[in-house]
Order: sequence, then structure tokens, then C-alpha cells
Amino acid sequence: MRSRSDPSRPKAAARPYLPRLMMTLLAWAAAFGIVMALFALGGERLESLPLAAQVLVITGVLVAVMSNLVVPQLSALVERLLGSGIALAILAEGDVAELRRIAAA
Repeated sequence: MRSRSDPSRPKAAARPYLPRLMMTLLAWAAAFGIVMALFALGGERLESLPLAAQVLVITGVLVAVMSNLVVPQLSALVERLLGSGIALAILAEGDVAELRRIAAA
């Protein structure tokens, strides 16, 4: 049986929570951006609606965009980053600019 400090153990396997954590944080950031854009673009129109209707419109658009556009792209990004092992090194060093550069590639 290999110990936790065994160098032959894959780094991603040493941190099984990392893919889920990365996906959660990236999805949260994307959802925040989508909701901010909705309020910036249509906030005045939404104000005239009752609160329940506002929530219905925003969550409907959010779910549609997240499930059809954002999540597939995020899944591929997380898989690419973790598969290369680069994300672990970047997260350990805190180099967010490098992570953005790789994501844009």
C-alpha cells in the first residue's frame, strides 16, 4: 500500500476534492457574472415585475445558460487543467494570472 507521500501517487488522486472544488468555484463565478449581466442589461424592466416573476426570469435564464453553455466548457477546462497537473502547481503557488492564461488557450 502506498503512503500519502509516495511520489508515484498521482497528484490529482492525492486531492480527490480538487476537481469538485474547482468546478464549484468556477460555476459560482460564472453564475455571478450571468446574474450581474442580467441585472445590468434588464434590471429596469425586471423592477416592474413582482419579486416571484423576477426570480423566475433570472433563474430560468441562469439555468439555461449554465447547463447548455457554461458547464460543458467548465468541465472541459477543469479536465484539461487537472489532467496536465498544471492546475495543482498553479493553485499551490497562487498564480491566478497563469491559470487565466492557460484557460484562454
